[in-house]
Amino acid sequence: MLMQQARLPGQSNLIQQALIRFSRLEPQPNAGYWLLAADIAQQQHQFTRAKAALEQAAQLQQQPQIPLMQARIALVEAKPEQAMRYCQQLLTLQELFLFELCSLEVAGRNGQLANSYPLLQRVAKRNDIPAELRLYLQAVLAEQAEQLQQPVIAAQHLEPWLAQAPVPIWLKWADLLMTTAPQRVYAQLNKLAHELQLEDALLLRLARAEQLVKAGNRHLAAVTERIALRERRQDLLHSADLTYFYLFLQADNAKARRYAFINYQQAKEPDDLKLAQLSGWTQTELASLTKKGIL
Repeated sequence: MLMQQARLPGQSNLIQQALIRFSRLEPQPNAGYWLLAADIAQQQHQFTRAKAALEQAAQLQQQPQIPLMQARIALVEAKPEQAMRYCQQLLTLQELFLFELCSLEVAGRNGQLANSYPLLQRVAKRNDIPAELRLYLQAVLAEQAEQLQQPVIAAQHLEPWLAQAPVPIWLKWADLLMTTAPQRVYAQLNKLAHELQLEDALLLRLARAEQLVKAGNRHLAAVTERIALRERRQDLLHSADLTYFYLFLQADNAKARRYAFINYQQAKEPDDLKLAQLSGWTQTELASLTKKGIL
């Protein structure tokens, strides 16, 4: 419950509570324990630990959450073929709907957007989708619409669900509209900031929107303090935030490039690749480093 709540805007402090409670537990011979261990590990970008925990869970009891989480981690690591193999395990568990969502997401990452996106749109018309899976579906729809160069439509896939959405969906929505409608981003995030203590990633978007609509620099001052503190602590868990800051709010190409490199070592999803490229890394350089085992 704490981990689910911690994904919402202004609630990330609950992760520490979850970590403390979990650390007091003895390892247990049930899949639920190891699924929770995997969830906590992946939240901290510790994907090797997460995968090991998922293997433990799979040995104890087959559950659809296991291959689904394994597929997501494979996508974070830019391994779509491996992800598809995990998706196919959902068929053996007779989870046809989850298999459809999982495989269509992977198909999009594999460049098959012309087929996967219309199929996802058809799936989205169903009105019997549980809330958690609905958010997953809408996030994949938005990603694929963005890849098809339709950022406004991509944002429309997310906007009706923001009230119940976790932080990553808020971030994607803000990024999609930052160029075309920064005033909407500013209005929504500023409202959130009056109600909640925003996570750094959300505050970064608010500060950027604040600049674009020429509403002052109050949020820029706040986020600058947070970034300085994170650098002093050498907190690199969220290097994407550091990259964003030095790309858009306090231009420093050397720092942006350094933090983008660190971030791409941790995660290789489309947004991570985009940050790296905006920081000056070329696809050829990243591919070469990946081949050498550096990334």
